[in-house]
Amino acid sequence: MRYLERGSIGRLFFSLRYGFTLVELVAVIAILAVFTMSAYPLLTGNASAPLTAAIKIVMSDIRLTQAGAMATGEKRSIIFTANSSEYRYDNNGSNAKTRDLSEVAGCLKFTQNQEFHFNSMGEPVPPSQFSVSINCLAKSASIAMEAVTGHVSQQ
Repeated sequence: MRYLERGSIGRLFFSLRYGFTLVELVAVIAILAVFTMSAYPLLTGNASAPLTAAIKIVMSDIRLTQAGAMATGEKRSIIFTANSSEYRYDNNGSNAKTRDLSEVAGCLKFTQNQEFHFNSMGEPVPPSQFSVSINCLAKSASIAMEAVTGHVSQQ
């Protein structure tokens, strides 16, 4: 208030008493740098993240269907429909479950009709190698299942 009483408003704003020290400025810049580095991955986004999540979900459901066949001693199936983001799994009459991958990302589509069947031992029937492909915009990924063992992997 003393500065205002002297009649100079410039002294109030440009006085060295009211400035920031170099240490304070460096600390603020360092904090902003840390925030920027932590936010960068979120802002740039990962275009393949929805596709990767969908692949993991489908692989889990294939394994669940296989385990269900072994646990119940009954044949189980998983059915994919071309140009759709939905599929049915653990298909045992009234126990069929439907999964909609559009909840993960609206762009996900299966490229072809495909059915996987498992016998009571968890083996694929007929014993041949299966694969299913998923597209999302310009990216695609495939899931392969081995003929005898039924091992599921991403290609």
